[in-house]
Amino acid sequence: MSGKLVHNRKFGWRSTAGGVVGGSKALLADGQLFTSGPHHFMAMDEKTGSVGHAWIPGRQMVVAGERAYIATGTGRIIAVERKKNAQASTKRQKLFLKQGGLRGKPKELAELRKQMADLANAGVICSTDSRCEAALVLAGDVIYAGGDGEVIALEEATGKLLWSAKVQGKARGLAVAGNSLVV
Repeated sequence: MSGKLVHNRKFGWRSTAGGVVGGSKALLADGQLFTSGPHHFMAMDEKTGSVGHAWIPGRQMVVAGERAYIATGTGRIIAVERKKNAQASTKRQKLFLKQGGLRGKPKELAELRKQMADLANAGVICSTDSRCEAALVLAGDVIYAGGDGEVIALEEATGKLLWSAKVQGKARGLAVAGNSLVV
């Protein structure tokens, strides 16, 4: 590694080009750089910075093999089949961009929104109701999530709640090491 800047692309959520997207969260998986803002992850090609692989609603995400685990920001933690979910997210984004052209056409807009809602569930393997969306980590077969006043552990395969613990404040960072969970 030389430290040389490879690319510095800037994109907006509401289109495939425009305002700055990103923040302090970034994941690399399968040649994609997943960058996030406060409510979404966007996948960019790792080498070129081109967009188009996925637009994923969520506040936290962990990628593991063919699955991703997402704290949605809407009161759910979901496990998804990555490829199916990513493909649906690109279709959903295209429909999202069409919404503006349907103002004054309530029937067409309602149908478009129904299609978007159906696509939002594509590839979802399991879903657990939870407001823990500040931190997310996978260790072995357990997903740990932290939020306001609470940390929870979920079974990776099913999303079943294994345990929960109260904490002071917001659990913003989680790490697993030496059979311990550090909050």
